[in-house]
Amino acid sequence: TNPTCKNHIYTNPTCMNQIYTNPTCKNHIYTNPTCMNHIYTNPTCMNQIYTNPTCKNHIYTNPTCMN
Repeated sequence: TNPTCKNHIYTNPTCMNQIYTNPTCKNHIYTNPTCMNHIYTNPTCMNQIYTNPTCKNHIYTNPTCMN
């Protein structure tokens, strides 16, 4: 629900494509407490973020994660 974090992720193609390998993107997520807390308080996101190969798509298509 944090507009800055959300907009950064959804409007930055580099972030979208490299969210798991781009240090800048990664740091942006982890240094934004609202974004970080939202991701880690959603069990589905938390459990799949690093192990599920479709996690990227999951994040962008799951309304709970998106909001």
